[in-house]
Amino acid sequence: MVYLKNLAAADFLLSLSLPFYIMHSANNSVNILWLYCKVGYTIFYLNMYTSILFMTYTAYNRYLKIVCSNKTHILQTVRGACIISIFTWVFMLTLSVSYISDAFTTKKNLTSIPTRCRDLRSTQLSVFTKVRSASALTIFMAFLVFIVFIYNRISHKVSVVQQSQVTSSNRKKLAKSRRNMRVLVIVFCICFTPYHLVNVFQNFLGCSWSPVLNFLHQLTRVLSAVNICLDPFIYFIFCKDFQEQLRLKNVFFLRRDTPELNMEREPQNEVEPSIQSNSDSS
Repeated sequence: MVYLKNLAAADFLLSLSLPFYIMHSANNSVNILWLYCKVGYTIFYLNMYTSILFMTYTAYNRYLKIVCSNKTHILQTVRGACIISIFTWVFMLTLSVSYISDAFTTKKNLTSIPTRCRDLRSTQLSVFTKVRSASALTIFMAFLVFIVFIYNRISHKVSVVQQSQVTSSNRKKLAKSRRNMRVLVIVFCICFTPYHLVNVFQNFLGCSWSPVLNFLHQLTRVLSAVNICLDPFIYFIFCKDFQEQLRLKNVFFLRRDTPELNMEREPQNEVEPSIQSNSDSS
């Protein structure tokens, strides 16, 4: 529950970058582009990598519950989860502040009106960008391999349980956990993998591929932002409290919007006790 709340907070951050994107799209001012590249991009990256981390924590927590169920790990305790979440936010915010202070500090001599953030980068920062994109791809692939490994271990556990003499209820719960992990892996791959691959190619291939890669870069950025639309599925399947609250809200709105149905059901509810008493007596 702690990791999912932090994942929701990370998704909320992305909405804060929308005003900068709107200002940049509506105005060709260099100052607005500068503000968008420093603040809007920073919020975008902060959302992306905090989402990656908290999705990984959620997957590992589920792995511990299923595969290592005979003991309790620190990641499964509320206190441990809070400590790890605080450390994650402090670490990511520190990186974000350093990115704002260092990136685009050395201005490039502009010969035309810039339209993209990379047009503002100097030669020194271009080298920094290549190193950063390669490092980001390496770290992301490590997390991706780790999550796929967790999914395979859970699938193996489910297969072993299904072959053993275990109650059907336990088999259903484990099979459901495997399906939940599959959803998380799919969201992780669809939202984040294309962006990291295109970002590396764009920074290393040069200007000859610029039009195509620039289009793919914008497309994969939108795709990575789609995670805030897909994450609610993760909230729903991984959090029982969220499911219960959603059911209660549905019942509340159903009763409030259909008062005539409730009035029709009241006489039936009054008759039911007598019917029940007759059946009990018989």
